[in-house]
Amino acid sequence: MTALVIVEHDNRRIAGPTFNAVTAARTLGRPVTLLVAGSDCCEIARMAGEIAGADAVIHADGPALAS
Repeated sequence: MTALVIVEHDNRRIAGPTFNAVTAARTLGRPVTLLVAGSDCCEIARMAGEIAGADAVIHADGPALAS
């Protein structure tokens, strides 16, 4: 089973607790998938893909996810 980590961000940077959550999820010995949701957050999704320990990124983008 994959561990899912929701990426906390403000469309400019990824919040520190996200990195802690990835580290914790990694200790489970399972793949880690990150979920990036928001509006115009393509750059955040790209940055999330570079987080050490992340195996995959799901990117949900749209105006309804702006808040």
